[in-house]
Amino acid sequence: MLTFGVVGGLVFTANPAIAAEAPQQNVKVSGQVVDPDGEPLIGATVRVKGNDTGTMTDLDGNFQLDAPSSATLVVSYVGFRDMEVAIGGRSALGQIQLASDENMLEQVVVVGYGTQKKADLTGSVAIVNAEEMKRVSNSNIS
Repeated sequence: MLTFGVVGGLVFTANPAIAAEAPQQNVKVSGQVVDPDGEPLIGATVRVKGNDTGTMTDLDGNFQLDAPSSATLVVSYVGFRDMEVAIGGRSALGQIQLASDENMLEQVVVVGYGTQKKADLTGSVAIVNAEEMKRVSNSNIS
């Protein structure tokens, strides 16, 4: 009787259900990356957050990317703040407007072999002012 009780108790004991994860649906996401004036940003980086998947925008600021429907995209461009956009199952994200980050370029120096902070340089640095270049009427920038 004791044996039947133990075996019967094992048969009727509820086992915790193991939840199987449903595979994530991938969706082809498209959109356009623009600046605060609505002008397209050429070569902006669009990547899936926490993943190596990514792409760059074309000449019109457009992009297409295969990503999980519940993923978040990180859009970045030099001189602008990064922006995170949740896909939320949508395939067309429309225009993504990045906000300018004027402080970001304040102390970055572009050199022939990469970029460095101004404080780390040991050589001479020249500053090019865009307003002064507009006033000078030369046909050759060099």
